[in-house]
Amino acid sequence: MNAPKHPHTGGRAPLLVRVGASVGSLALGTGLALAAPLAASADEPKAASFADGTFLSGQVLGIDLDDIVALEGARAENDGSQGTQLERNPLKATVLDSVTLASQPINVGGLGSLIQLGAVTQYAEANSDGSSTGASGAVTDQGAIAAGGASSAPIGTTTIDLSGLIGQDLAGTLANLKLQLVAIAARADGSLDSTTGDYTLAGAKLQFTSPAIGQLTSKVSSSLATVNQTLAGLEDANGPLGGLVRQLVSTANPALALAGTQIDLGLDISTGDLLAAVSSILEESYGDSGISFDLETGAVTVDLAKYVGGLNDLPPGTELLSDAVVTKLLTSVTDTVSTLADQVVAKVRALLDQATVSVHAAAVSDVAQSPLVTQVCETVPTIVDVPVDVVNGVTGGLGDLTGGLGGLLGGVVGGVGDVVGGVTGTVQQVVNQVVCHDVTQAVAPLRTSLALDLSATVKQLLSGAAANARATLTLPAGVTVDVPLSATIDGIGDVLSGALGQDGAIGALIRALDANLVSPAVTGLLGSGSSVEHILTDLLSVKVNLQETSVVGGGFGTARTATAGTRFTETAVRVSVLPALGGAATINLAQATVGPNASAPGGDDGDNDGDDDGDGDNNGGGDNGGGDNGGSGGTVTAHGANLAVSGIGIAVLVALFLALVAAGAYLVREGYRRRKGDLIA
Repeated sequence: MNAPKHPHTGGRAPLLVRVGASVGSLALGTGLALAAPLAASADEPKAASFADGTFLSGQVLGIDLDDIVALEGARAENDGSQGTQLERNPLKATVLDSVTLASQPINVGGLGSLIQLGAVTQYAEANSDGSSTGASGAVTDQGAIAAGGASSAPIGTTTIDLSGLIGQDLAGTLANLKLQLVAIAARADGSLDSTTGDYTLAGAKLQFTSPAIGQLTSKVSSSLATVNQTLAGLEDANGPLGGLVRQLVSTANPALALAGTQIDLGLDISTGDLLAAVSSILEESYGDSGISFDLETGAVTVDLAKYVGGLNDLPPGTELLSDAVVTKLLTSVTDTVSTLADQVVAKVRALLDQATVSVHAAAVSDVAQSPLVTQVCETVPTIVDVPVDVVNGVTGGLGDLTGGLGGLLGGVVGGVGDVVGGVTGTVQQVVNQVVCHDVTQAVAPLRTSLALDLSATVKQLLSGAAANARATLTLPAGVTVDVPLSATIDGIGDVLSGALGQDGAIGALIRALDANLVSPAVTGLLGSGSSVEHILTDLLSVKVNLQETSVVGGGFGTARTATAGTRFTETAVRVSVLPALGGAATINLAQATVGPNASAPGGDDGDNDGDDDGDGDNNGGGDNGGGDNGGSGGTVTAHGANLAVSGIGIAVLVALFLALVAAGAYLVREGYRRRKGDLIA
């Protein structure tokens, strides 16, 4: 290329001008030679990045946990010009005890009484290439999730006590509600092109107490009372069994059916203590591999992993307490309670079958007989009075008078009037007489008696095969006769079947167990309205693997490159209480955030390089712009801005600037002198 002609020299520039230009070109070339490799470094792409690892966040009763300084997570940000920014720190769980929650609407007390944390790590890393990593929970000090039981990762257990948040109004349905989570971890990775998230959860147990399934012994005991009442009625001599035995005894012989027959009756049905007999059933452990519960205290522990098919690799936003899961686990409880009731019935039925029935009856009937009357005669000496005559006071021998009584009387009769002073008298004389009288002799009554002794199990009596049964009838003549008992046994079996069977004690027991045990469990756990199912599905939410994005404005923290973009957050577990009512609490456990991760804006690309003044406003240079190299000044200026931002050493820029100034000053002086000389000439 031909050099331009100077207007005042006829095509050739003066030597000094050419020398000055050469010096300027040399100085400028030297500056460009120094700047060239630096400009290449400045053109390399820069990228800003951000990462955060926060284990605990959310809000409880209006308190934003993010506002608690002591709970601050690990945060790293890079403006693209820095080395790797790294922060790792454990969460100090003890600080929760010092945070007091508001008393409205529910007084929970210190946050430490609500959330109990195990050992966790929080990690954040931001790089200048636009990549970043956030992690929290059971992660190593390099931010890796503790897969395979990494020894360097803290495998802690986090417990959230939700009872206070649910409220006392529902304590009669569900109390002591807790969620236990083992080895929770989340990790998020971001780059200029993509973001990914992962989580892990080693265990999730839901614990609660339901009065609907508690107090098992008391409920079973009150149900067994119906059986005990039936047995007491059978043992009563005036009860159905006593009436039957009386009837059977009285029909064994007509004499026993008479009024006044006395029956001595004793009845006993020995079952033992029914409650003690079924205690072995009541003391058993209930549940299966996914659920266990204590029917005395009503405490229930659920391994949620068994009901959702594992806790890891679940789709984003999976609800652990879905309607299907809650119904399934609560149905497991009610089915067990129902089965237990069936077991109690079966046990009592077996006890009744083997119960010993003892019957003793003694009947006596006496028929009175007329007494025997006989006449008894005997000779009894008796004194009698014999009459005699006494005349003129003269008594003669009775014999003498007797002999001449007739003549005397005859003479006397003729001359009665002539006899004066004659009287008549008696003389006692002993005479033997025969005396007879009746004698009555009592006769023993005609007695008929029956002795019945029976001892057999209920089962034997129901089958009609009572081995130890005997009845003996004693007739008035003293003759004893064995009485067949088949009819008696059949009759007793019929009474026992009706009293103890499905229509009797067993049926009453089934109804009592349903009323006292089964129905309360079903209604309390699965019923409509206020039930455990309603509380767990409508008032509580436990979601895992939440992957959420949000758009944030330009700039964050102290980053110089005001970058706007998308932020990605992986949340391992989110627990929400009363979500439909605005939320009494939302607790995020193990969160990891990355982004925005974006290229930082670069400097001017030098399209408007230099002008007539050499300041780079326009392309090319004028008379004073350095000719062919006029555009380079603009380029250097543009790259200089990039270099300054990129952290290139200022000494290089100063040297370049001084070289340019020196060259420019020399050219100006020489040009002025040359023009002045031409004018003089």
